Amino acid sequence: NYYLDLESAHALGLEPTGNGMRNYDELPSPGYTTIILEGGERGIDEIIRDTEKGILVCGVLGGGQSNVLAGDFSVNLALAFLIEKGELRGRVKNAMFGGNLYQLQPNLRELSREVQDVYGHMRLPYMVFERVKVAGKA
Repeated sequence: NYYLDLESAHALGLEPTGNGMRNYDELPSPGYTTIILEGGERGIDEIIRDTEKGILVCGVLGGGQSNVLAGDFSVNLALAFLIEKGELRGRVKNAMFGGNLYQLQPNLRELSREVQDVYGHMRLPYMVFERVKVAGKA
């Protein structure tokens, strides 16, 4: 799906989607204010029980500094927990998660049934990814 204002729709030969946005000092451009993603079949507790080793990320910092167009990102794990043999083992501190959204997308394996408000403009489930880059110090 495309986010199209009048100008971008005209340039692409498509119908506008009503997604023109602007600040008081800028021309309108395509944009959005809310992202909503429906949840999956299983609850987060069941997903954790079936996880041999992983990290449950509940919050990140620094996403606004990412390269949105290229898909590159690197964020600090503000609140995260280590999962081992289906149980939460403790908090993960001093760690970062990064990569490229376009390359990460094929590694999305599952969405939790629970959906929560994130930063006031998104409603998202927990997302299970395989093969992601996490860096930190012990």
